[in-house]
Amino acid sequence: MTENAAAELAAATKSRAVAAGIDVYEYDQVTGSLQDLTEWPAAFRGAAERHRSAAREAQDDGRVITAADNYRLASLWFYFAGAFPSPDFASYRDAAETQQAALDLQDARSARVVGQEFVGVLRLPPGYGDTVPLVILLGGADGAKEESLAVSDELIRRGLATLALDGPGQGELAGSRPPTQDFAAVVSAALDATFAGTVPGWSPAAVGVLGTSLGGHYALRSLAAEPRIRAAVVVSGFATASWAAMHPYVQSLMTFRAGSEQVAREFADSLDITAAIPAITQSLLLVDGGQDALVQGDFTGRWIASTAPNAEYRLVPAGDHNVANARWEWLSRAADWLAARLITPAVPESDAAAAAR
Repeated sequence: MTENAAAELAAATKSRAVAAGIDVYEYDQVTGSLQDLTEWPAAFRGAAERHRSAAREAQDDGRVITAADNYRLASLWFYFAGAFPSPDFASYRDAAETQQAALDLQDARSARVVGQEFVGVLRLPPGYGDTVPLVILLGGADGAKEESLAVSDELIRRGLATLALDGPGQGELAGSRPPTQDFAAVVSAALDATFAGTVPGWSPAAVGVLGTSLGGHYALRSLAAEPRIRAAVVVSGFATASWAAMHPYVQSLMTFRAGSEQVAREFADSLDITAAIPAITQSLLLVDGGQDALVQGDFTGRWIASTAPNAEYRLVPAGDHNVANARWEWLSRAADWLAARLITPAVPESDAAAAAR
């Protein structure tokens, strides 16, 4: 980055922050005063603290909706406070706590799912029965479950449960465990925990995955290894990567989360699932942004869609990384697409009776 690095990072992060739920005008107000990258964490934490204070005041007054909304905003500001250039891992813990405070107030159907290599937030749709389909949400190199609430909302509106996961190197686990290329094992362990009765009397009817960036690569690995997964949406994903080909910004993210450049290099060079793509037979939707500056090359969405037997491809020409600047172009469609493949249509009683005869 140049001497205008603070302004560059603010511009690069803006679509992602707004898509996650931060007000665009508040974002401009907070980032507009930044003169140096070192000011980033404190500025974002300041906004988070203001929302947390407003949430506590509203909660004390019995204004539950306002309290939940402000806890949710505090969570997002804490999350983005932990972004590059400073790995403010304490902010990720604050993000998790304030998100949970919001869910405790307004979403009694949520539950934490915790294992040795993951921490997740499970949310169920209103009026759920004994079983409804589940979509696992996987973020990228600096992703965290706190960023995924807006995506979760879209899926829940369609009758799908969601499980937003932090794995090694992400969110609450950032700074304590380096990233792992064996993320499929993390997903399988999280599914085991969910099926084992995280919510008493409920289990997933079917399973899908929605992954973005590195989370898209993790989703592909999970499809190849986990037979319980029926369908997946991959946004700005890739089949293979290498340290040498990575954007310097991504190299910095990897180094912070891996603990050293050597570990980050080894991790990046291990990210290759090209040989397994032709054997992925589940339904797969690939979404790419035509202006993605971080994920490029020959083995991204278009190649994956042409190689996997049951894949579809959607390019958003003006889309940036994760197509955060044009969510209206893909998120609703992707939510509908997952619902159509995971929710088994009910058999009319007359047809069921006829079949029984």
